[in-house]
Amino acid sequence: MAKRKHINSGGQTIPEWSLIHPDAKPYTSQGITRDYDRLIWEASYYTHYEVSTKVIASEFVKYCAKVYGKKEAAPLKKLPDHLFATIGKYTYILNKGGVLDEERMARIDEHFNLFVTAGTAEGVKEAADQVLEDAKPKAPVISIQQRMRDQVLDLVSEWEQYLDIMVEADMEVGTKFDPYSNILSHETEIKPAHAKIIKDQFESMLQEAQEVVEWKDEEIKEAYAHLDTAKKRKAFLAFYEQIATACDTIINTGKATRKTRAKKAPTKDKLVAKIKYKESDPNTGLASINPISIIESQILWVFNTKNRKLGVYVADELTGPLTVKGASIIGFDPVKSVHKTVRKPEELLKGAGKLARTKIQKLYDGIKATDTKMNGRLNEHTILIKVF
Repeated sequence: MAKRKHINSGGQTIPEWSLIHPDAKPYTSQGITRDYDRLIWEASYYTHYEVSTKVIASEFVKYCAKVYGKKEAAPLKKLPDHLFATIGKYTYILNKGGVLDEERMARIDEHFNLFVTAGTAEGVKEAADQVLEDAKPKAPVISIQQRMRDQVLDLVSEWEQYLDIMVEADMEVGTKFDPYSNILSHETEIKPAHAKIIKDQFESMLQEAQEVVEWKDEEIKEAYAHLDTAKKRKAFLAFYEQIATACDTIINTGKATRKTRAKKAPTKDKLVAKIKYKESDPNTGLASINPISIIESQILWVFNTKNRKLGVYVADELTGPLTVKGASIIGFDPVKSVHKTVRKPEELLKGAGKLARTKIQKLYDGIKATDTKMNGRLNEHTILIKVF
């Protein structure tokens, strides 16, 4: 049976301070794998919720008096307790017998120098606040991922404490354990990104729990000797599977309800960028209009200078108005959009670009030739006469 953990009056597990060391090898206790970072996190969490700010401040001053000298640490007593709330957690761990890495030790040195400067200046509170303000840019930037981890910290801790209770109760799974309901009722809305972080945190333990159920590895058998029946081992695995399923539900629900990003409509300039047309024709005196005018128009008159075809594109009542796709006209009525061959275009089409809608239609109707359906394609011989 695993060693019973010490529980304080508030229900929090008291950290095993002496195990906190940068060179500590990871170990598994009651189904939870703990390395140095995990031990630091648990100790900081315990100190944050179970140790008063006054005690943390007192422990910081006590540590500094021991390391830097009583005289050197004396100015710290002039400062308000709240200034030590964060950095004081590390000195509290040190005073309890833990060992910290070089980076955290350097951070303690830095804060000690800042606080001494603040404590010996006139106007202690104002100076302290200013010193801390100046030091802010040097502080590490908290990533979005870390902020999300912090938002689910209490939920993860609650589940881990529930596992401790299960272990003490010989793995009897209570009906109260419902991670999905816990997620839905959490004070911070647990979004798919949060659920992914939670799932990743428990992933290694889920895999280890699967090995526990197989019960083949000798090291697993030694570490989980307290799970001495198949029923207990299955309950242990079920605990992590429930968490994984709850997280998957949140993730998949998010995917199903995610709004599809609306595709940004291309600009008119981009729509007509690939159109090929002829800018002008000296034989008829015609000059092309700006192709942007085609977009959302109802009628487009064109003339092909190579094959002498005068044509009209008429917007389809259902799919119109006219617009452009690539180098082609789309949205036109395939029945009403036709062209005819002009025998003497230099005479017939002079001034056509200035004609009104009815007059240009009358000019077209007067051409004695057979209507042929348009295909929508433009080329370097096409004059864009006019739109309506």
